This record gives sequence, structure tokens and C-alpha cells, in this order.
Amino acid sequence: MNSELWGEDRYPALTAELRGDCTRCAGLCCTALWFSKSDGFPADKPSGVPCRHLRADWLCAIHDRLEERGCRGCRAYDCLGAGQRAAALCSGLRENGEPEGRAQLCAVFLTLVRLRQTLWYLVCAASLRPAGALLPGLERLIAEEQRLEAMLPQPLPAGAEEQWRKNADRTLRRAISLTQQQVLRGRPARQVRDGAGRRLRGSLTGADFGMGLLIAADLSGCVLTGANFLGADLRDADLRGADLSESIFLTQSQINAARGDGATRLPPRLKRPEWWCEKTR
Repeated sequence: MNSELWGEDRYPALTAELRGDCTRCAGLCCTALWFSKSDGFPADKPSGVPCRHLRADWLCAIHDRLEERGCRGCRAYDCLGAGQRAAALCSGLRENGEPEGRAQLCAVFLTLVRLRQTLWYLVCAASLRPAGALLPGLERLIAEEQRLEAMLPQPLPAGAEEQWRKNADRTLRRAISLTQQQVLRGRPARQVRDGAGRRLRGSLTGADFGMGLLIAADLSGCVLTGANFLGADLRDADLRGADLSESIFLTQSQINAARGDGATRLPPRLKRPEWWCEKTR
């Protein structure tokens, strides 16, 4: 793809690792996570309690029927490879049926999820042309994340994860600012913090949706060059026909939770969900 904003993937091997593989996991998202009925699950489930649909082989008994069973949250979720990484790091605990072993495995998984959510953004930022000046710092932050992962399954040093995340957040904010400067050329960025249920039109180039509520927002047909989606809630957002190919800091979970079609254009690294209609409406 010839892109104004996206350069080459500087971390292709790491990008591949940031994709979940349930066959190499141990049902960790189905056990470690807290499910909320308001977040697209059929019922609330406490953290540490296995989902009732989790089979003995750690796979989901209704994986091909998640939508009809009211499990849209499960369908949208992406662990960024934290599941198989935790299972590999704790191979001795994977088959351990003891509660203590499962609790430790779940704790490692949750730590990895937090680390990898930020790592995803750092890897994306490393390929952003406008953020080229930040590359040395991004490389150091990515290397530090890998060093933290290598310490697991032992507990991380006190404050190490928090300090790393603060440093990463500062760098990511700078990457957003540099991208907006390039695409807006001095014009102020449009900020949308609450677009829930709204039809969003007008100029959305360089728009800042960061941490915004976009539940059921209508972005169909919009061109979103340089738009920042870091942490935005896109559940049921209408992305049919939208051009997100040069949007920044989107995740697969956000795309999975939204609605799109065959005409929706996605940025590098993200895949079109198989359940999206392939016909443009």
C-alpha cells in the first residue's frame, strides 16, 4: 500500500507474535477476565472463574455460535498473543489443575495483556512516517517491554511496569501530535470525546477520538486520514465504506466490535472480520 503516513513494518516478527492463537493457550481469556453483561456478554462473570462454555481442552464449546449466544464481547476480544505467551512461560502450570497454579497462570496472562496493549501502539508508532524522529525512543521502549516480559513468570519489580507505561504514554502522545501536524498543516484537530449514537460528518482528517465514546456512532463513508483512535470505544460503530487505511492506533478488538463491510479500508496489521458483510450497502 502506498501510504503517506505508514512506512514499513519495522517489527514484522513481533507483529506476528501480537496475534492471538487459542490453540496454544489454556483458556485464559475465558478464565482470567471479568465479564460484564453491559460489555457484550450474556451474564456477569468474576475474574478467575472459568466460563461455563470452556471445554476440558481449553477451547470454547460455542465458538462458532458466539453471536447467537449473546457473546459479542468474546467475538471482539483480542489478547494480542498474551494467551499463548503466558502458556509458554508457565508451561508447567498449563496442565496444573490446582487452583494456585491456575491463579498464577492467570496473573501472568493479565500482566502480559497490559504490557502488550501498550506494546501494540509502540510497534505501530515505529512505522508512522511523521513519528520518525521518535524512533530511537520507541526502540528503547519496545526493548524494555521485551525485557519485562522475559522476567515473567516471576513478579515484575515494584513500579517497573507503571514507569514504563508512563514513558510510553508520553511518546505516544507525541506521535499523535506529530501526525496531526502533518495532516492538518496548522489547523486545530477536531476532538470527539462523546460521539455515541451520533452521525459524524464534516472534516475528520486528523480528528482526535482518543479515549472517546463512539458506541453506535455513524462513521460510514468517512475519510479518517490521521485520525487517532487510541482507546476509543467503537462497539457497534458503523464503519461501512469508511477509509481507515491511514487512521492511527486502532486495534483488532476495536475493529471486531464495530460494523463494517467489504468497502471498509483498514490500516496495516488489521484484518477484516470474517463476519463483516462483504457487500457494500
